[in-house]
Amino acid sequence: DLVAFSLNEYNLGNVIESKKNVLKAKAKNPNRPEAYGYLGKFSYDEFDYHAAQDYYNNAIKFAEDKSPYRVCLANCYVQTGNYRTAILVFNNLIKFDPNYAKAHSAKAMCLLKIDKYDKASIEIDEAIKLDPTEPFNYMNKSYLLSVLALREVNENIKSELLEDALENIKLAMNIDSTEISTHYNNNLALVHMEMGNLEKSLELLSIDTNRVTINNTGIYLEKIGNKDEAY
Repeated sequence: DLVAFSLNEYNLGNVIESKKNVLKAKAKNPNRPEAYGYLGKFSYDEFDYHAAQDYYNNAIKFAEDKSPYRVCLANCYVQTGNYRTAILVFNNLIKFDPNYAKAHSAKAMCLLKIDKYDKASIEIDEAIKLDPTEPFNYMNKSYLLSVLALREVNENIKSELLEDALENIKLAMNIDSTEISTHYNNNLALVHMEMGNLEKSLELLSIDTNRVTINNTGIYLEKIGNKDEAY
C-alpha cells in the first residue's frame, strides 16, 4: 500500500520519497481520501495552509468518515486567522458528535483567539472530561491559563493561574510517552519565565535545541535585558 508506505517514509524523514508515493497512490485512485489527507498534512507541516485546505476539502469530498479531515481543515483556518470560520466547523462536528473531544479542545483555542475566555474555559474542560488521556487537552488548558495570567493585574491570582498552568503541562508530560513530550519543556520554560524563575527557564530551554527553543531563548535574553543577543 503506497499510502501506508508513504507515511512510514515521512516519519523517517524521507519527505520527498513520501510525497512521490502519495502522488502515485492518488494517480491510481483519484478518489482515495487518505491520499489527499496525507498531502494535506505534508502541506500543513510546510506552512502552506491554503494548499492544505484544498487537499483536505478533497479528502472530505471522498471520505466516508469526514470528521478527522474536517478537524484538519478547521486547523488550517486557525493558522490563517479565520477563527470564526474554524469555530463554525467545530460547532458542526460537535453537533454531529457531542463527545468529540478534539473538536471541543480545538474550539477552545479558537475562542481564546477572539477573547472569549469563559467559553474557551468551558470547552477545554469539556474536552478533558471527555478524553482525560489526551495530553494536548492539558497543554491547551495550560495555554489558556497562561493567557489569563498575562491579563491578570492581581499578582496573587496571576501566580495561582501560572501554578495551575504548570500542573497541566506536567499532567500532559506524564501521559505522553511519545517523542513530542520533550517539546513540552518549551512550554514549561515560558511559564517559569512569567513566574520570574529565569534560571529554571533557561535550564529547560537548554535540554534540547530546535527553532522553538532558540526563539524562546531570545525571549529569555530580552527579559534579562540582553536585547542584542536576543535579536
